[in-house]
Amino acid sequence: MVNLNLELTPVSFPPIPGLQKQPSVDVVVLTYEKVSRTHIDWLLDSAPSLTDPPGTPAARSLGLDTEFDGPALGLIQLASETRCLIIKVPKPTKNCRIERPRDRNEALDTLLADPLVRKTGCELTKDALLLRANFGHNLRGGVDLTHLYSPSDLTATSRSTIGLFALFSKMYLPSGPPLLKDKLTTTSQWVGVELTPVQLSYGVLDAWVSYKVGTHNLTKVENAPVLDFATVDPKVLAVLVELNTASLAVDYMTRKQYESKFSTVTRRKDGSYAVLNTQFRNKLMFRDKIAMHLDSGELHLGTVLWGPHGKIKTVKPDEPLNITRQVVKITVIEQGSSRGADEFLR
Repeated sequence: MVNLNLELTPVSFPPIPGLQKQPSVDVVVLTYEKVSRTHIDWLLDSAPSLTDPPGTPAARSLGLDTEFDGPALGLIQLASETRCLIIKVPKPTKNCRIERPRDRNEALDTLLADPLVRKTGCELTKDALLLRANFGHNLRGGVDLTHLYSPSDLTATSRSTIGLFALFSKMYLPSGPPLLKDKLTTTSQWVGVELTPVQLSYGVLDAWVSYKVGTHNLTKVENAPVLDFATVDPKVLAVLVELNTASLAVDYMTRKQYESKFSTVTRRKDGSYAVLNTQFRNKLMFRDKIAMHLDSGELHLGTVLWGPHGKIKTVKPDEPLNITRQVVKITVIEQGSSRGADEFLR
């Protein structure tokens, strides 16, 4: 393996319970405009040839994932078995629109457009459309694992897919506890903020798991339909990008994380909490998934239970809380009911 003397970033890889050999992944974190050919070579050097002889189609494979807020990219992650590039995307300017993608990084573009390097990931089509909308990248050699491993009995009216972590658990943890996503991290803000160590750790894990699922059954992946934007009519591609952008914008608006404004939180005998909202626009809604911030600094997940309409909502923590602690803040991390656009104005 070639030593390209890159400065590694200390990012902890979360342990995976039940996995016999825990991963050891070298990580480089950098901004989008700083990605160079040296970084790409460093990553590809750790992705061994998957075919014999090397150089035949799909000679190498990488896991690809992105993190985003609505239609704006916040992070691009590419991983092999032992290395990972975490690429931070700057917040777009107000005049950046679909018709005028931002300046494209040529080194990264060369990798994404290389059909000899398979890029595997769940919901990869959405990632590819985001890369196209934000920077004009045309992804080639992509394999969308969501569709590749979807149940075979899908119908036109009923669709069920298997998530990335569920696929990994089925393949690598058949008798152990499943690998679960941290909802507090997955629903956190990714654009225009300083990413936390937990977010960076999650970004590495997501890309690495994408790689592992993508290389579990090489024959299946080799025979899978390939996502290749170079073969798509540009006019059709532009429509798909616009539709995806609009869909993500609406989804972000209706599922946006926000802090509930309340005056009192009262613990009930059954362990649930009565929350008195003080602002209509930031109120809790039935079936919201929430994070309760305690005065001790702890975070606890919970759910807003169905009940009478009004200012008071009942929150049930997933685990009992210490009765001596006070709830100082409640953050909605996944909305359970529909909200109008004006309800997000602060």
